Amino acid sequence: MPLIQSNTQKKRVRSPSSSPRALQLICWQLLAGLGVCLAVLTISPMPQSQAQDSAESTATTVVDIRIEGNETIPESVILQKIQTQPNREISERLIREDKRSLMGTRWFFSVSERFEETPQGRVLIFTVHERPIVQKVTFNGNKGIKTKMLAAWTGLKEGSPFDHIANRDAVNRIEQEYKEKGYYFVKVVLEKGGNPGDRQVVFRIDEGPKVRVQHRTFEGNKFWNPGDLKKNLASKEALLGFFGGFYRPETLPQDVEALKQFYRSVGFFDAEVVVDPRFSPDRSAVDLHFKIKEGVRYKVRDIRFQGNQVIATKQLQQDTKLTTGQFFNSLPLSKDVRKMLKQYGELGHYFASVVPVPHFTETPGIVDLVLEIDEDRPRYIRNIDVAYDGDYPHTKQTVVWDRMQVFPGDLANPDLIRRSKSRLGGSGLFEPNIQFDVTPVEPESSSFAALAKSRTFRAQNSDGEEASAWTDQF
Repeated sequence: MPLIQSNTQKKRVRSPSSSPRALQLICWQLLAGLGVCLAVLTISPMPQSQAQDSAESTATTVVDIRIEGNETIPESVILQKIQTQPNREISERLIREDKRSLMGTRWFFSVSERFEETPQGRVLIFTVHERPIVQKVTFNGNKGIKTKMLAAWTGLKEGSPFDHIANRDAVNRIEQEYKEKGYYFVKVVLEKGGNPGDRQVVFRIDEGPKVRVQHRTFEGNKFWNPGDLKKNLASKEALLGFFGGFYRPETLPQDVEALKQFYRSVGFFDAEVVVDPRFSPDRSAVDLHFKIKEGVRYKVRDIRFQGNQVIATKQLQQDTKLTTGQFFNSLPLSKDVRKMLKQYGELGHYFASVVPVPHFTETPGIVDLVLEIDEDRPRYIRNIDVAYDGDYPHTKQTVVWDRMQVFPGDLANPDLIRRSKSRLGGSGLFEPNIQFDVTPVEPESSSFAALAKSRTFRAQNSDGEEASAWTDQF
């Protein structure tokens, strides 16, 4: 046991780590390692972010903060937008934040800063380049229209960009809106805001009275009575003299043209109409007085047909309402035209047209009527395609097909197509205003006309539904 203990002690004493030489070597290695680390730390440059933080951490103080370059915005208002304060520590970072805050107001084109040494101490100066902005908007004289409504019409408000051209345009906008509300005699003057150097916008408004149409009178009319003529006018009388019936002069040319067309429809091709607005002494009411020269009513001397080859003239003339020797009248003539188009439609001439053109003769009151006909050519139904509005339609296409009066291979009869649309609308299954788009297909792009003898063309899809690529294309 002692021997063993002795040997153990010997090993500890003779261990290299315990010897003076070994301890010396270890110390030198530690010192060498420490020296390398210190060398690395000394040679490595300081990161840029740390350098900025170090520079920014260097704070300074100023005895005063001033604003230069401001012309319309008070200095006190500008100083409220910054955080820098006199006699308090400031840094470059704080100054940058103040500049961003000032630019964020959109009051300035640019903001710069500089320091100035004074006997009292260092002064921080912000130099600003102002944007033109509206300092104040004023509407004077408005009584019938609220100021809030006027501001909405013009889009002007305090702090908005200043534009002297837009301010001038706002005058016309205000007058137009006033006239829409019946103030026909309104006058708007831009007292301030029309020059580039202005910063306030001031409108002076003379509203005038609301003008309402009290009466619509006629002079010179013999064929038509006033009640018939009034039905054609866009201008309406005020109800009980106080409701609606605003005077709008832009509708007067429409009224004049409507009356002329009304007279021409019964053969008064030379009718002349003028309107004379007659205002009351206080200009709050107006009477629209129409002066009419009816002229001569024309008779039809001859009716000729041009362009018809498929259908004979005698067939087109059969049972016509307007005949030679009668006064011209567009009502029976339109019925005759519809009857002719129906004959062409039964033959599949979907795009056929019949245009009546009056040819005036040298004899006053005599006119020849020429029906210019474009027969087109026979068209056949190729496809009928059903498209539903909505993200997830559930109605099957066969619901529409079963209510159609035409099928692929049929002649394109406009009357049957209109009936199909009427049946779909009256079914109650769909919303109103069902849209039918009819697209012509040129012969070289369609071979389906060869199947015209077949009444229907249907197929079954894999689910057993009736299916075919149907669309209103002819």
